[in-house]
Amino acid sequence: MTLWSWAWSRFPDLVHEQLPGVNETHEVRVTLKNGATRIGYPDNRRTEGGKLVLLSTASGASRPITEKESGPLSIDDIAEVKRL
Repeated sequence: MTLWSWAWSRFPDLVHEQLPGVNETHEVRVTLKNGATRIGYPDNRRTEGGKLVLLSTASGASRPITEKESGPLSIDDIAEVKRL
């Protein structure tokens, strides 16, 4: 287990119990210490060095599904992570 896997484990809804890194299979809501929220799927490949990257999808009646990125979000700025 890497140091960052251990550090991210303070947010149990973000990590996989048996694999290193963040769990990409569940959408999460990240609440920052300043009260802002971000929703998306963690990108394990791009989450490194204490910086979390979330990917979300958006679609509308007149446009196709697009991918949107949130982050990188510093581990020090994150107050809470909840699995949706």
